[in-house]
Amino acid sequence: MENRILLAAIVLGLLSASLLSAQQGSDITKPLLLVYSQGQPAYGQELADILSQDPRIDARILVLTDPDLFRSMLYFPSVKVVLAAFNRDEDEQLGEHLERFFEGGGGMVGLGFAGWQTTVREASETVFPLNASYYVVGQYNASGKAYMHHLYVDQAHSISQEVGNFTAYTHKVFMSFNKTSGQLLPVSPEGEVTVLYREPVYGAPAVVAYDAAGVSVTFGCFAGDSVERAPTYFGRFTGQEEFRKLLRNSIAWVWANERRYEETKSSALTQFAKDAEEAEEIRVQAGRSEQERQNMRWLRTAVTFVLAIVGVAVVYWKCLAPSPKGETIDERADGG
Repeated sequence: MENRILLAAIVLGLLSASLLSAQQGSDITKPLLLVYSQGQPAYGQELADILSQDPRIDARILVLTDPDLFRSMLYFPSVKVVLAAFNRDEDEQLGEHLERFFEGGGGMVGLGFAGWQTTVREASETVFPLNASYYVVGQYNASGKAYMHHLYVDQAHSISQEVGNFTAYTHKVFMSFNKTSGQLLPVSPEGEVTVLYREPVYGAPAVVAYDAAGVSVTFGCFAGDSVERAPTYFGRFTGQEEFRKLLRNSIAWVWANERRYEETKSSALTQFAKDAEEAEEIRVQAGRSEQERQNMRWLRTAVTFVLAIVGVAVVYWKCLAPSPKGETIDERADGG
């Protein structure tokens, strides 16, 4: 019940913002960029602040931490792109809904446990194609009090071309790995996978771009925590220029290549027009019914008036009108 109230509050807030934008002359049709940060609102806000500075991303940015609200918002036609930071290994029953958004042509960027099997289930193959069940911890830097992974470029892509090789201050890199054989497990999604970065220990994909029904970029790292002393504290990497560029470039790429927004917006406008037409038809029918009721009231009034006149005439004729034969009133009442 509380989640429904919160969802209603968000919807009302979005509508209010749209009305305010209309009053100020700005674009009320600006699409939504959802930022979901699992249990970490400060991390989500930091990600939103980084993206708000990019002129390529002309969006209203909404930060969510509640999985129920996030699940519901995925079906809004105004949502163009989703950035989802999964910060812990916890199944919040979101995988199926992420798949539906993606299969509808949506654009998504996943961080942290986004490609982890037990966090998003089948979506770890169909949306964020890492299919990860293993991770490697980075080298500890005592002076910086942080774990480091040296990520190197694999396949060329517009997302990474301005960044190159860099050191990521992140605790873990998640991967698909068989501990028995000591070999990486193949991931075979249906679309085209481009490995942007690999980690050096096993050569596992660390950042991948994926183009299938929808488009996505998956970071097998950068799970964030708000505790500054924690090894996963998000402030260790969100201040890195390499991370900020990669994040912005990733969002810009899925923003330009997603295929859901225009289609759902067109469908929504068609449905709105249909609803408006039905509402107008109901209004006309209601007007006709009201007119018919008004006519019936007039008819009843007229009949009542006529009957009253007739009644008065009868009483007058029986009781008050002078008799041509000189009869008295009592004689007339007695019938002569």
